[in-house]
Amino acid sequence: MRHSTRCSLKFYTNLRISRATGHRWGITVNLGFKISSQSHQDHECFKARQMTTFSGMGLTANEALSEDGLSDSDPRPEQHLPLSGLGPGVMLETSEGPQPVEWLRPGDLLLTRDHGYQPLLWTGRSAMSDTGVEPPLRIHAGAFGKHTPDHDLILSPGHHLLLRSPQVDLHFGCEEALAPALDIANEAETDFDIPSPDYAYCHLLMAEHEVVLAEGVWIETLFPDEATLSRMADRARAEIISKLGPALAKSQSARVMLHPGEAVVLQPRYAIAARRMAA
Repeated sequence: MRHSTRCSLKFYTNLRISRATGHRWGITVNLGFKISSQSHQDHECFKARQMTTFSGMGLTANEALSEDGLSDSDPRPEQHLPLSGLGPGVMLETSEGPQPVEWLRPGDLLLTRDHGYQPLLWTGRSAMSDTGVEPPLRIHAGAFGKHTPDHDLILSPGHHLLLRSPQVDLHFGCEEALAPALDIANEAETDFDIPSPDYAYCHLLMAEHEVVLAEGVWIETLFPDEATLSRMADRARAEIISKLGPALAKSQSARVMLHPGEAVVLQPRYAIAARRMAA
């Protein structure tokens, strides 16, 4: 920002970590036009010098930004995001046709958006009694359009769905992004289920973070970052670390993962990436 030109426009800033390999710095004029978008490594720190107004984040002109755009006293948004997971009965596209998530085992092949059919590395469950596990969100069949999803899609509020629309590129500088289900709840026909005491979320881990097809909607597999692992039971955490080995430290998200609240500007109901959309 050292060579920026002072002007009278107001800017909305978006500096956020991708939960993987760095962060993206974007500036959008208050009319909605993006005028700058740059990616930076996660060790870099910036000092904004000549921007008059930072209305999106409430920053003053000389305030230094940390790598995630938050001050030391601010909690990371991920800390408030529930553990991702799928409810029993959700159907996923496999090499053998649609299969319920609770039937899947390591070695089963799931259809991924980027790499064709890929094997599951690990499957696990998190009981409602576990720390940090929230009641499931039920996205009703057809909530995003005809047969989207095909049947009720039951997810943790923190599970990410794939969004694809011109607005994603306008606001975040990428064609597709992953947004938590909770951000989409107010845009579609959804309910929070009241599960039985023995209810458990299902988790699907692959060698890489992938986008897979569930009930006709593209969603994420488990992303084993620090925030996710901290919410897992001790045994599950140990199994994931053992399965991934050194590759765990190099884990990258399949897409930019939006923070809670960021998807609001996208009208996410109309941006859901579904089976009917070209891959």
